Amino acid sequence: MNKRNRIISLDGIRGIAVILVLVFHYLYRYNELFAESIPFEPLKLGKYGVQLFFIISGFVIYWSINSLQSPKVFLISRFYRLFPTYWVGVLLTFTVVRLFQLPGREVDLQTLLLNFPMIHQYFGVKNVDGVYWTLTVELTFYFWATIFLALKKTNVLPYFLLCCLAVGQLLENGLINTPVWVNRLILFEHASFFLAGICFFKIKNAVKVKRYWFILLLCIADATVIFSLQHSVLFMGFYTLFYLGINEKLSFLESKVFILFGSISYSLYLVHQNIGYSVIYTLVNYNFNYHLAVIIATGFCFTLSILVFKFVETPVFKFAKRRKEKLRA
Repeated sequence: MNKRNRIISLDGIRGIAVILVLVFHYLYRYNELFAESIPFEPLKLGKYGVQLFFIISGFVIYWSINSLQSPKVFLISRFYRLFPTYWVGVLLTFTVVRLFQLPGREVDLQTLLLNFPMIHQYFGVKNVDGVYWTLTVELTFYFWATIFLALKKTNVLPYFLLCCLAVGQLLENGLINTPVWVNRLILFEHASFFLAGICFFKIKNAVKVKRYWFILLLCIADATVIFSLQHSVLFMGFYTLFYLGINEKLSFLESKVFILFGSISYSLYLVHQNIGYSVIYTLVNYNFNYHLAVIIATGFCFTLSILVFKFVETPVFKFAKRRKEKLRA
C-alpha cells in the first residue's frame, strides 16, 4: 500500500460507525432519558460504533505518523481536522439546547467556554454534548502519537499501547488504583481498539504479520475482560469488517450512501445527539408520533451536518492542506 493512497472503504466504515451511533441515540437512548419506556435491547449495541471509530483512528493516525517526519506538521493537520468543526458543533449544540430547553442537557456559559480546548474532562468539566467524551479520548491518542513521532520511535507506539492494556487489566481487577486522569491518559478502556487499528495497518503492509495477528488476539482478550464475552463477539465482527474493508473485499462499503455518511461522519457525530434530542422532544410535546419525530430529527441533523461539512470542514481541510504543503516545502 502506497502511503499516499486513499482507502475509500474507510469512509464506508466510518459511515457504518456513525449510523450505529445515530440509531443508538435516537431509538434507544432517547427512550431511556425522556420517554421512560423500555427500548428494544439489541439497539443498545449501536453505542459501540465509537469503538469502530477508535479502530479507524488507530489505523489512520499510525499511517499518518509513518508518512510524516515532522511532529509540527502532524499537530497542525490534527488541529485543523478536529478543532474548527468541533467549535462550530459546540456552539450549535449549546444554542439549540438553550432555545429548546432540553431537560437536563443545558450548560452555562462558563462550561461552554471550558469545552473549547477539548481537554475539559481531565478537569471534571461537563460536556456540552455527551458524545464529546470520545474526542478527549481521540486527543489523548494523538498526544501519544505525537510523542513517539517526535522521538522518531513510531514503531514503539504499539508496544506502549500493549503496556497500557496491561495496566488496564490491573485496574480492572482491582490490583492497583490510580486517579481518573491517569486512567484517561493510558486510554484505560479504549487502548485495545487503537492498538487493533495499528495492527491492521501492519498486517496490511505485511509487517511482522504473525506478531500483529497475535497482538490482535490480545486486544480481543482485553476487551473480553473489560467489557464481556458477548461484546468481544461484536468487536470481532468489527475486526472482520475492518480487515475485509481495507483489503477491498466488501464492495458495498464503497456505495454512495456509506461514502456520504462517512464523509460527513465527523460533522454528523458532533451535531446529532442533543440537537436531535431537542427536535424529537419538541415534536413529541406537540403530539407528533415518536417515530415520525425521529425521522424529522434525522433529516434535520443530516442537513445540518452537510452544511457544516460544506462550509466549515471542507474549506478548513483545504486550508490545512496548503499549510502542510508549505511546511513540507
